[in-house]
Amino acid sequence: MGLRKPQLNRVGLCAWPEDAGKPITDATLAGAGTLADPMRVATPFTDAPADGKAYGRKNNAWFEIIQAVPLLLHPSMTSNTAPIPFVASASSNWAGMDAYKAFSALLAEWWASGANNTEEWLKMQLDTRRRLSQVIIDSADSTNVAATSTQTARDIIVETSLDDITYTPGITKLDIPKITVQRQNLLNETIAPVFAKFIRMRFPRNWGYIGGQVCVGKVFLFGN
Repeated sequence: MGLRKPQLNRVGLCAWPEDAGKPITDATLAGAGTLADPMRVATPFTDAPADGKAYGRKNNAWFEIIQAVPLLLHPSMTSNTAPIPFVASASSNWAGMDAYKAFSALLAEWWASGANNTEEWLKMQLDTRRRLSQVIIDSADSTNVAATSTQTARDIIVETSLDDITYTPGITKLDIPKITVQRQNLLNETIAPVFAKFIRMRFPRNWGYIGGQVCVGKVFLFGN
């Protein structure tokens, strides 16, 4: 007998008869008694739809994980191209302040654009198509707040794309207050999940640094 097709259900609820109506929780995703082998598949297994959505398996059958608990969509980056296949990139960078440092685990690292540039941007290429549902961006963890405050973004536009050609705006935050402490939150927005493989953050304005230089401390992209 072949595997059952996934039974799709409304957002956030299990579809299996024995679990019908139960919320999908952290324990559920960890396989604690309710669901086994939750996974997100880029290359689907037998009978799993090839549509890039998030699926889990129970009793040799598939179900769709809909609006599951958000997970960090990217690892801690150690270079612009590691871990493979994730890629961090930017419009430009100051010497030693590469794009990946905004996605690394070290608070003492951050990305800074080159001088005399405008419309700076920072981008993350995910391993495959994912559902983006939350974006958090912090300023640099620098003790020299007076200097970094002028380089901190005043406007942030988050855009998503499946092909790195056509981008769709998803979050726009304008007139962000000037920072007063190190590593201050600049943006923390939750959105309706949107499919994306490329996530680009644009910084049209900063807080007045001559030449338009922008620095970003840490970026966290959550979803499923």
